[in-house]
Amino acid sequence: MLRRCVAVLGVLVLHACSAGAYGRVKEMRSDTIRGDSIRVVVVLAGESETADRQMAARVRAQLDSAGLTTLRRAGTWESEETALADICPIGQPSDIHAVLFVWWNQLELRQCATHRRAYHIEGGYRGIEHMVKRLMLYLGVRPVR
Repeated sequence: MLRRCVAVLGVLVLHACSAGAYGRVKEMRSDTIRGDSIRVVVVLAGESETADRQMAARVRAQLDSAGLTTLRRAGTWESEETALADICPIGQPSDIHAVLFVWWNQLELRQCATHRRAYHIEGGYRGIEHMVKRLMLYLGVRPVR
């Protein structure tokens, strides 16, 4: 029993160390939505606080400088689904390819035509810049240095 406890503790310590000081990054890319098909993106803050809106503005600037077209949309919505329904109603023609929701620790990119998740990243404490660089890799654009 003692050996088993020591072995489990060892595995837990090894797992904690491998996650690094800033935590593990979890990333999900759609198998059916190609990143290089997304070029016009509405960027929204995930929360309505001033700091969240400022962070969304920084993300918008980074994506703009990488060659994407980003749009701002004023307003607050109850959920991502209501925002998507308002910004790009299903069945309606739209020049917008996706909506990007920005939180301090995660990004969620939803395709406008279907409202399906194209890309999602949880960055732990790695920072918004790290998550945006990963998003740009999915979108097939190079970050500007």
